[in-house]
Amino acid sequence: MIAKFAQRIAARKPLLERRSIIVWAALLGAVLVLPSLRLGVQADDHTLRMTVHGEPGIGDLGSSWWNAFTFADGNIANNAARIDWGVIPWWSAPEIKLSFMRPLTALTHALDYWYLEPHLWLMHVENILMYMALCVCVAILYRRSGMTLWVAGLAALLYAVDDAHGIPAGWLSGRNATLTCLFGALTLIAHNTWRREKSPLALAWAIIALIVGFACGEATIFVYGYLFAYAVCMENGGIKQRVISVVPYGAVLIVYLAIYKTLGYGTKNSGLYSDPFGNPIGFARDIALNLPALLQAQLGIVSSNTYVIMPQRFQFILHFLDIAFIALFFFAFLPLFKSSKLARFWALGMFLSLPPVCATVPTDRLLAPAGVGGIALIAMFIEFATARWNNPPTSARRRFEHGMVYFFVFTHAFLAPLSLPFNSTSVGIFGKLVDTGIAKLSLDDSIVDDSIIIVNPKVDAYCITMPAYQSSRSLPVPRHLWGLDASLGDMTIDRTDASTLEVEVEGGFFPKPFGSCFHGPADPWRVGRVVSVADFDATVLELTEDVRPKKIRFAFKQPLENPKYRWFCFRERNLEPFTPPAIGDTIKLPGRTIIQGIRSMIRLSMSP
Repeated sequence: MIAKFAQRIAARKPLLERRSIIVWAALLGAVLVLPSLRLGVQADDHTLRMTVHGEPGIGDLGSSWWNAFTFADGNIANNAARIDWGVIPWWSAPEIKLSFMRPLTALTHALDYWYLEPHLWLMHVENILMYMALCVCVAILYRRSGMTLWVAGLAALLYAVDDAHGIPAGWLSGRNATLTCLFGALTLIAHNTWRREKSPLALAWAIIALIVGFACGEATIFVYGYLFAYAVCMENGGIKQRVISVVPYGAVLIVYLAIYKTLGYGTKNSGLYSDPFGNPIGFARDIALNLPALLQAQLGIVSSNTYVIMPQRFQFILHFLDIAFIALFFFAFLPLFKSSKLARFWALGMFLSLPPVCATVPTDRLLAPAGVGGIALIAMFIEFATARWNNPPTSARRRFEHGMVYFFVFTHAFLAPLSLPFNSTSVGIFGKLVDTGIAKLSLDDSIVDDSIIIVNPKVDAYCITMPAYQSSRSLPVPRHLWGLDASLGDMTIDRTDASTLEVEVEGGFFPKPFGSCFHGPADPWRVGRVVSVADFDATVLELTEDVRPKKIRFAFKQPLENPKYRWFCFRERNLEPFTPPAIGDTIKLPGRTIIQGIRSMIRLSMSP
């Protein structure tokens, strides 16, 4: 069996060595993400669309198209206006900031929504073309890096079919990840040419590509991991020569960070994003927890998305699996590291590209930059291990290497291309949930002076997407839209008087990761704290052990039966009308696990 497998690899080498493999890899990746052509606009797409069109239903909140990725700017008054309309939740920290500098990516969205509507499929064609360009550039980088040509061809194919690229390639709002990785790859191609040929023109192109990458998104900073790895592993000179090779890029980074901070971009008071400068200890903790998850997900079989699904109390199991797999991979790669500086470069670059994205919850859609080095390393290991397959294995070490080759082929050449089409459309599951929920709300013109109150929306994104959805399409927007909670626990609702509800949630309100997106540990909850919004005052009555609200009193400004309040709750499949309990009565709404929620969403997405 081993001999036959080696013969099959040998027979494919001439095909993989051809220059045309660059195009074939890109075409294969494009074919696998073609299902996304029918995805339309989903989730954050509506917010981008709303911003580009000048927020027709919500009014001017200070945004413009080049700030399309500013979801909260840190200004108390502007944030209060966004809370008032429901585009960020009522429990948001007053000075919450979620603002990202991505002007070039924002321009591509603006041009789309100005000129390509209603032909949404053309926008997805753009996404696919961008993904093809990324695959082409990564394939060129592999061929020029010094890899054996057939190994470079194999790596190009594996990178193109990597299922971690599905959401960036298929989701319109995810294209910034594709663009940042694309220009990062162009930077590395030009840098390699500069260092090998000493061409000043190549250095100029590297700087230009890096600047354009930063204009696409913050994630371009990943390239510094590979530049450092190149200086350590590939440069032939002394320390001074190695330092000089990265100085020009360091100057670009300093200027970029200065502009970024001066213009007020960044995150603040969010439990979903840690600020490397404002909270270095928290950022270091996130690296320690998230980097193993992302590294294992790139090389192995356990998706980092599992951290979103699995309850926190069981996540130690995932951490154990991550460490075990990483140790296994390191043991497998160790002989390759000893014999190849190029393998050491790819491994170190992959590792150092991950810390910047550890500032948020680990998900596979963050892995395109790490995949550049990870896929190259896997392809080089296959070459290394199969080179000795002419002789039968004579040791446990050799048998172990054979097993690892089969593992990598199974996960990256078989499972990944099967998963990529689904991943490219997976965000549509959430979109279908929102669409059907909006249909239940009957948002006609009469809603513009009313308030919609969803008692248990389960996730904050469910509510905050709805105003953007309506506004982006110039449809009626409710004057207020409130989601009282964003957790999955059982909810007990007591009515104490004509206008007051006391709500207790098993496990607490606003759980991590996403429930804490708009309120971080820098602004801790306390018993007696009052949050006042247009329709109610929310008073914290009881806290959980991890200092989140467990019980909150909602004192509304009008009796709960006021016709201006339209009540809904989330049940098994989607929204249903909700009738508040009578004074002195109690209603219990069952919770659900994340897995149950995802199963319901999948069933809903498959229904007519």
